[in-house]
Amino acid sequence: MLCAVMLAFFALVSCSKSEYNGGDNNGNNGNNNGNNSKSLNIPVEAKAIIPEATLRQIRDQGMPIHEGTNPPNIEGIYLLDNLRFHYSSDPDDDFKKGDGTAKYKYKFYDQKGVKVKSDYKEVRFRETATGTGVIISGSGSKFTAFVEHSAVTLGVRNKDVYILSGEITSGGIKNLVLTLTVTEKQDTGNQIMKVGVYRIFNHEGIAKKVVQY
Repeated sequence: MLCAVMLAFFALVSCSKSEYNGGDNNGNNGNNNGNNSKSLNIPVEAKAIIPEATLRQIRDQGMPIHEGTNPPNIEGIYLLDNLRFHYSSDPDDDFKKGDGTAKYKYKFYDQKGVKVKSDYKEVRFRETATGTGVIISGSGSKFTAFVEHSAVTLGVRNKDVYILSGEITSGGIKNLVLTLTVTEKQDTGNQIMKVGVYRIFNHEGIAKKVVQY
């Protein structure tokens, strides 16, 4: 399910000096966290959101993809208040490692197997998305959530995907990593991220489970 949403300024605005699409940053080839010849054990609906080849590239740069089709229950409201920039596939991206970002709240509810609904808002500017359908993979306490949006950012219509991985605890989500990428856009002025570029953010400390959305 797609929803119309203006995503937060930090995530999708164009911050590079070139017309680069995809690839590597600073010559970092990352780590190979598995056998790339083996199909990822994630729901087929997730592979329809983002190609498996792209998932492997993102994983190699530090984004965990928790495999499995029996994910934990992730229902709840989580405060992401300490996201830090980790990596961009655009070598000319002006983001620097460790740069901070906006604060977010994510609400996951009505989970049924590998499907769950999600509401989202940016705390300061109150940008929101409601009722977004999410596909989740994982097993035990570890999960990866795959979300696709139809968005309007700085007046630019686009489709974007974010992937959120972590481990559910009683207090929230630990080891949280967030990746964002744009899959389509109508942007003659190059105001937002280029298609195919992805940015990875690590959350320092636990993303706390809170009561109020």
